Amino acid sequence: MASCEDELVGKIPEIKKSLASLSMQQIQLVDLKKSISKELDQLRSSRAHNHKYGAVHPYPRLPTGGRHQR
Repeated sequence: MASCEDELVGKIPEIKKSLASLSMQQIQLVDLKKSISKELDQLRSSRAHNHKYGAVHPYPRLPTGGRHQR
């Protein structure tokens, strides 16, 4: 019968694999956030160009900054 320590040591590769997957997903989310922000900026500038007296910005800017920002 394997000890509790042996079971935990056996799970380390699975945990490392999960962490790598989470890291990849985080990178994809950051890229998606940048893409969405770029699209919103383009919509804002297009809307501003079409308004004679300036634009109202209905599209909020996504937060930028650290990795763990919500």
